[in-house]
Amino acid sequence: MATRRLRVRVKRYRASTRAYGPVELGVLEPLEGREVEVTARDPLDAMLRVAEEEARGARGDYVEVIVDDGEARRILGVAPRYTWSRALYYRPERLLRVGIARGPPGIQEPRSPGGDGEAGSEAPEEAGSVGAVELGEGDIEWHRVDEELYVFEGKAQLLSDDEDVALVIIETPSGSRIVRPAPASLRRRRAS
Repeated sequence: MATRRLRVRVKRYRASTRAYGPVELGVLEPLEGREVEVTARDPLDAMLRVAEEEARGARGDYVEVIVDDGEARRILGVAPRYTWSRALYYRPERLLRVGIARGPPGIQEPRSPGGDGEAGSEAPEEAGSVGAVELGEGDIEWHRVDEELYVFEGKAQLLSDDEDVALVIIETPSGSRIVRPAPASLRRRRAS
Protein backbone atom coordinates (compact mmCIF):
# COMPACT_ATOMS: atom_id res chain seq x y z
CA MET A 1 0.00 0.00 0.00
CA ALA A 2 1.41 3.38 -0.99
CA THR A 3 1.84 6.21 1.46
CA ARG A 4 -0.38 9.26 1.22
CA ARG A 5 -0.74 12.62 2.88
CA LEU A 6 -3.58 12.91 5.37
CA ARG A 7 -4.91 15.88 7.30
CA VAL A 8 -5.25 15.16 11.00
CA ARG A 9 -7.22 17.45 13.33
CA VAL A 10 -6.43 17.62 17.06
CA LYS A 11 -8.92 18.93 19.64
CA ARG A 12 -7.62 19.50 23.17
CA TYR A 13 -9.58 19.90 26.41
CA ARG A 14 -8.74 20.82 30.00
CA ALA A 15 -10.67 19.11 32.82
CA SER A 16 -12.46 21.55 35.11
CA THR A 17 -15.61 21.92 37.21
CA ARG A 18 -18.52 24.36 37.20
CA ALA A 19 -21.20 24.97 39.81
CA TYR A 20 -24.84 24.86 38.70
CA GLY A 21 -27.02 25.68 41.66
CA PRO A 22 -26.11 23.27 44.49
CA VAL A 23 -24.17 20.87 42.22
CA GLU A 24 -20.60 20.87 40.93
CA LEU A 25 -20.29 19.22 37.52
CA GLY A 26 -17.13 17.91 35.87
CA VAL A 27 -16.66 19.55 32.46
CA LEU A 28 -14.07 19.85 29.71
CA GLU A 29 -12.94 23.31 28.55
CA PRO A 30 -11.79 23.44 24.91
CA LEU A 31 -8.21 24.53 24.36
CA GLU A 32 -6.56 25.61 21.13
CA GLY A 33 -6.34 22.70 18.71
CA ARG A 34 -4.23 22.15 15.65
CA GLU A 35 -4.32 20.61 12.22
CA VAL A 36 -1.36 18.71 10.81
CA GLU A 37 -0.56 16.90 7.60
CA VAL A 38 0.88 13.40 8.05
CA THR A 39 2.31 10.95 5.54
CA ALA A 40 1.16 7.43 6.33
CA ARG A 41 0.09 4.16 4.74
CA ASP A 42 -3.41 4.37 6.20
CA PRO A 43 -5.49 6.75 8.35
CA LEU A 44 -5.09 4.63 11.49
CA ASP A 45 -1.29 4.89 11.31
CA ALA A 46 -1.60 8.67 10.98
CA MET A 47 -3.97 8.87 13.96
CA LEU A 48 -1.79 6.72 16.19
CA ARG A 49 1.35 8.69 15.34
CA VAL A 50 -0.31 12.02 16.21
CA ALA A 51 -1.94 10.53 19.35
CA GLU A 52 1.46 9.35 20.61
CA GLU A 53 2.91 12.85 20.04
CA GLU A 54 0.00 14.42 21.92
CA ALA A 55 0.33 11.98 24.85
CA ARG A 56 4.06 12.73 25.16
CA GLY A 57 3.51 16.49 24.99
CA ALA A 58 0.46 16.37 27.30
CA ARG A 59 -0.92 19.75 26.15
CA GLY A 60 -4.36 18.90 27.46
CA ASP A 61 -6.12 16.61 29.90
CA TYR A 62 -8.14 14.96 27.13
CA VAL A 63 -7.31 15.02 23.41
CA GLU A 64 -9.25 13.92 20.34
CA VAL A 65 -7.40 12.99 17.16
CA ILE A 66 -9.65 13.09 14.07
CA VAL A 67 -8.90 11.83 10.56
CA ASP A 68 -11.37 12.11 7.69
CA ASP A 69 -9.95 10.51 4.56
CA GLY A 70 -13.08 10.81 2.40
CA GLU A 71 -14.07 7.19 3.03
CA ALA A 72 -14.60 7.34 6.78
CA ARG A 73 -14.19 9.64 9.75
CA ARG A 74 -12.10 8.16 12.54
CA ILE A 75 -11.87 9.59 16.06
CA LEU A 76 -9.47 8.52 18.77
CA GLY A 77 -9.60 9.84 22.33
CA VAL A 78 -6.38 10.12 24.34
CA ALA A 79 -6.31 10.98 28.04
CA PRO A 80 -2.70 11.71 29.02
CA ARG A 81 -3.68 13.40 32.32
CA TYR A 82 -7.33 12.58 32.79
CA THR A 83 -9.18 9.66 34.34
CA TRP A 84 -12.91 9.22 34.15
CA SER A 85 -15.41 7.37 36.25
CA ARG A 86 -18.31 6.65 33.91
CA ALA A 87 -18.55 7.80 30.33
CA LEU A 88 -21.95 9.23 29.41
CA TYR A 89 -21.09 9.90 25.78
CA TYR A 90 -18.68 8.15 23.43
CA ARG A 91 -16.82 11.45 22.97
CA PRO A 92 -17.03 14.95 24.50
CA GLU A 93 -20.39 16.61 23.78
CA ARG A 94 -21.25 20.31 23.96
CA LEU A 95 -23.07 21.07 27.23
CA LEU A 96 -26.31 22.98 26.61
CA ARG A 97 -27.97 23.05 30.02
CA VAL A 98 -28.02 21.36 33.40
CA GLY A 99 -31.18 20.41 35.27
CA ILE A 100 -31.47 19.94 39.02
CA ALA A 101 -34.31 17.76 40.35
CA ARG A 102 -34.76 18.35 44.08
CA GLY A 103 -36.14 16.06 46.75
CA PRO A 104 -36.72 12.38 46.36
CA PRO A 105 -38.26 11.90 42.92
CA GLY A 106 -41.64 10.16 42.69
CA ILE A 107 -40.89 6.49 42.15
CA GLN A 108 -43.65 4.36 40.74
CA GLU A 109 -43.60 0.78 41.87
CA PRO A 110 -43.50 -1.70 38.97
CA ARG A 111 -46.98 -3.13 38.29
CA SER A 112 -47.86 -6.53 36.97
CA PRO A 113 -49.38 -6.69 33.48
CA GLY A 114 -53.16 -6.48 33.73
CA GLY A 115 -52.96 -5.32 37.34
CA ASP A 116 -55.63 -3.02 38.66
CA GLY A 117 -53.15 -0.26 39.50
CA GLU A 118 -53.97 -0.38 43.22
CA ALA A 119 -51.18 -0.02 45.70
CA GLY A 120 -51.48 -3.70 46.67
CA SER A 121 -50.78 -4.96 43.12
CA GLU A 122 -47.59 -6.98 43.06
CA ALA A 123 -45.24 -7.10 40.09
CA PRO A 124 -43.05 -10.12 39.46
CA GLU A 125 -39.49 -9.63 40.75
CA GLU A 126 -37.10 -8.89 37.89
CA ALA A 127 -33.40 -8.20 38.12
CA GLY A 128 -32.72 -4.50 37.69
CA SER A 129 -36.37 -3.49 37.98
CA VAL A 130 -36.46 -0.21 39.89
CA GLY A 131 -39.60 1.49 38.66
CA ALA A 132 -39.85 4.81 36.85
CA VAL A 133 -39.11 8.38 37.82
CA GLU A 134 -41.83 10.91 37.05
CA LEU A 135 -40.49 14.42 36.49
CA GLY A 136 -42.29 17.32 34.87
CA GLU A 137 -40.66 20.53 33.63
CA GLY A 138 -41.82 22.22 36.85
CA ASP A 139 -39.84 19.69 38.93
CA ILE A 140 -36.54 20.66 37.30
CA GLU A 141 -34.49 23.79 37.98
CA TRP A 142 -32.70 24.44 34.66
CA HIS A 143 -29.34 26.22 34.35
CA ARG A 144 -28.35 27.43 30.87
CA VAL A 145 -24.70 27.05 29.91
CA ASP A 146 -23.51 30.24 28.21
CA GLU A 147 -19.87 29.27 27.69
CA GLU A 148 -18.41 26.61 25.42
CA LEU A 149 -18.07 23.57 27.67
CA TYR A 150 -18.17 19.86 26.98
CA VAL A 151 -19.14 16.80 29.01
CA PHE A 152 -17.81 13.31 28.62
CA GLU A 153 -18.66 11.66 31.91
CA GLY A 154 -21.11 12.07 34.73
CA LYS A 155 -19.06 13.57 37.55
CA ALA A 156 -21.61 15.47 39.62
CA GLN A 157 -21.23 16.29 43.32
CA LEU A 158 -23.27 18.23 45.83
CA LEU A 159 -21.62 21.39 47.15
CA SER A 160 -23.25 20.80 50.55
CA ASP A 161 -24.75 17.70 52.20
CA ASP A 162 -27.69 19.90 53.30
CA GLU A 163 -29.00 20.00 49.72
CA ASP A 164 -31.95 17.82 48.71
CA VAL A 165 -30.89 17.18 45.09
CA ALA A 166 -32.05 13.80 43.82
CA LEU A 167 -30.96 13.88 40.16
CA VAL A 168 -28.86 15.94 37.76
CA ILE A 169 -29.93 16.13 34.10
CA ILE A 170 -27.12 16.78 31.62
CA GLU A 171 -28.40 18.00 28.24
CA THR A 172 -26.33 18.02 25.02
CA PRO A 173 -27.15 18.03 21.28
CA SER A 174 -26.89 14.21 21.46
CA GLY A 175 -29.56 13.93 24.14
CA SER A 176 -29.96 13.99 27.89
CA ARG A 177 -28.37 11.83 30.55
CA ILE A 178 -29.47 11.58 34.18
CA VAL A 179 -27.04 11.00 37.05
CA ARG A 180 -27.24 10.98 40.84
CA PRO A 181 -24.86 13.47 42.44
CA ALA A 182 -22.28 12.25 44.95
CA PRO A 183 -22.61 13.66 48.47
CA ALA A 184 -20.43 16.63 49.44
CA SER A 185 -18.91 14.58 52.28
CA LEU A 186 -16.95 12.59 49.65
CA ARG A 187 -15.16 15.80 48.64
CA ARG A 188 -14.01 16.42 52.20
CA ARG A 189 -12.72 12.83 52.54
CA ARG A 190 -10.77 13.03 49.26
CA ALA A 191 -9.21 16.36 50.24
CA SER A 192 -7.95 14.93 53.57
